[in-house]
Amino acid sequence: MHPVFEGKQTLLLDMDGTLLDLAYDNFFWQELLPVAYADAHDLPLVAARDSLRAMIAAEAGTLNWYRLDFWSERLKLDILALKASCAERVNYLPGALAFIEAARAQGFRLVLVTNSSRELLQIKDARTQITAHMDAVYSSGDFAAAKESQQFWHRFSEAEQLRREDAVLLDDSASVLRAAQDFGLGGVLGLRKPDSRRAAGSFEDIDSVETVAALLPAD
Repeated sequence: MHPVFEGKQTLLLDMDGTLLDLAYDNFFWQELLPVAYADAHDLPLVAARDSLRAMIAAEAGTLNWYRLDFWSERLKLDILALKASCAERVNYLPGALAFIEAARAQGFRLVLVTNSSRELLQIKDARTQITAHMDAVYSSGDFAAAKESQQFWHRFSEAEQLRREDAVLLDDSASVLRAAQDFGLGGVLGLRKPDSRRAAGSFEDIDSVETVAALLPAD
């Protein structure tokens, strides 16, 4: 595996864009939701997209961004039902299950650490059984703070009884990775291709790989 794992005992694994394909979430926010919002409020689709884009940008990096109840109230839509309506699009990223199995075989403690709400996690778990592969599962909603904040990391660390120097975080969000670095985790690693349908991105100052498949041992 990658040198960042050397001497570490705990892998903190993001869910969406790290293990699960972000194509599902991107489809929901960028395609399905604008149509549903336009229909519900009798708006032109272009106007609905622009309005949603502004509202979403205003909540970026906060816990509200990830709260389905917040968006249901704000948009006057049943967001959980809409999420469930396209649940067949929920899938693992290529190589993710093999990576989990390889990490387990090497003796790592596997901890799912997601900004996803518990309600959405249940929808995704029904499709993937991802929680069955983990030693522990945490949602940022459990701590009333998003992973982008130091409040989250302090509260999570206390709940997990985390030895921060022994832990590595894998995540596709630069702001989350920087927050983890500032907290003093033993290592962080970025994922540059969270959506299988799109080209890989980049990280300016964080070590990264394209997907977790790149971390698998060569045949």
